[in-house]
Amino acid sequence: MSQSHLVLFDADHIKDYVFTTGRLKEIRGASEMVRQLTDETQLCASAVFAAYGLTPWESPGPARIIYAAGGAGAILFADGARAQAFCQDLEGNYQRQTRSATLSAVTVSIEGIGPVAELDAQRQGARALARRKASKPQIRALPGGGLLRFGDSDRLHPAEVQLLDPDDQLLVLSEETARKRKLSFDFRRAMADSPFWEGFRQALPERQRENWQGLPRESQDLNTIGTKSHPSGYVAFIHLDGDSVGSALREVVRKGGFAAYHRFSQALDTAAQTATAQALATAYQNHVPSRHRPRQSQAELSIELPFELITIGGDDVMLVCTAEHGLGVARMISAQFGPLVHSYLDAHEVRLEHPLSASVGVVIAHASMPIVQLQERARELLKNAKHQRDPKRDVGIGFFDFQIVTTPALDQIKLLRQQGYQGNDGAEFTRRPYRCDHAETLLRQAQILRHMPDFSGSKRTDLYNACAESRMQATLDVLTVSLRLRAAERTVLLHALHELDSVSYFPFTQEYAGGQLRFRTALLDLLEVVEFTPGETQ
Repeated sequence: MSQSHLVLFDADHIKDYVFTTGRLKEIRGASEMVRQLTDETQLCASAVFAAYGLTPWESPGPARIIYAAGGAGAILFADGARAQAFCQDLEGNYQRQTRSATLSAVTVSIEGIGPVAELDAQRQGARALARRKASKPQIRALPGGGLLRFGDSDRLHPAEVQLLDPDDQLLVLSEETARKRKLSFDFRRAMADSPFWEGFRQALPERQRENWQGLPRESQDLNTIGTKSHPSGYVAFIHLDGDSVGSALREVVRKGGFAAYHRFSQALDTAAQTATAQALATAYQNHVPSRHRPRQSQAELSIELPFELITIGGDDVMLVCTAEHGLGVARMISAQFGPLVHSYLDAHEVRLEHPLSASVGVVIAHASMPIVQLQERARELLKNAKHQRDPKRDVGIGFFDFQIVTTPALDQIKLLRQQGYQGNDGAEFTRRPYRCDHAETLLRQAQILRHMPDFSGSKRTDLYNACAESRMQATLDVLTVSLRLRAAERTVLLHALHELDSVSYFPFTQEYAGGQLRFRTALLDLLEVVEFTPGETQ
């Protein structure tokens, strides 16, 4: 007879809900809304679920939380009827609070005792949850007309409330968007006491910590970050996700049951938070944030951040930062994520057979680009990086893909690569995506080239324009341009291409993929990255 019941839940189309509008403050608020409705501490404290007796995993109770964060979770119930009722209440409360988003929750019985029975229940629950999510239609706003006015921000829902933002701008918004803005403000007020912010400040050099005291500016947007970038006006959008996390989860449950499940989930969340805080602290350790005073003169000064966290949930990280640090921050988070997960698991005597990694996609574009579009392209780059990774060959190695966009439009990445990085004979003028360790080499060589005093923008432009048409023509043009370089510049460029394995058929390398011969070069990747690496003043 079944002794306990497993509840699994996951928010539906969570990215669509968070990025409904293109305003950063509302995106922050939507992310905070999801956190408050699904985070472990919030579920335990919520009056809606107090009757179910939800307790942390370490505490005895009728309903123990295995994990709950980032819009997803797992809870172990002693009673099947209460588990089913909880699923219904959780789904209903989530939709009432968000007003436009939905959540799916399922419960399965655990037949037996021990890790084997718990693994079987986890697998059944995952399949049931996938079916539940696929069967639910996505809620979309219906168009209206006549005298009906839509909100100033999302343009999807009827305007219901008037709101004065921190800069004294009067807005007419839907109730949903107004809630997001309020949560964004509350999030900012509480951010100074958050574990992430404390971890970030502790990772800074001691002499710098005082400069980061205070509340972050509430009305900060992409343009605020863009003004702090080098070159000015650009921002970087980073999207990182763990690799083969599902396989690793099944492994730990098979070995240690739900206790290991809990530890593994804690390890993912802790590693993502710590790696992000350390990477940002390393990048901005010499940065002194500016102060901003709202129009209300009596209000206290707030600090303008060179970055903006959108979400850190489990193994998923999304953030925006200044353009010159985007690639470096993304690589550092990816490099630290796996080791931090294993360090946490080792401390709690949970073992993984293979090392864990994280892949990442980065878009660098002008701050005027809609953030929704940046997010979509970063997600596309992330998928491309994961697709390139071989789970058997690249164990413990994440992949890194990026796109630097200097035009007003941001087409699909696949189309951009076909139009701008492929010769008429099939030659490829990019080697993206990179293994994360190879991305480190790319960034290091770009930094060296940036500090060459005579390697001017015109010379880089000539080399860039030489990579066009066919492989043979590009080879001749690159050789011609390189002969006009000074000896020191030519030596550094050749060394960089050698480090990036792009000299065997200068500036190309010969590769076999899927039984087909390909010629690829890292020259354009190197030249594009040079402009978006930290300068000496940084």
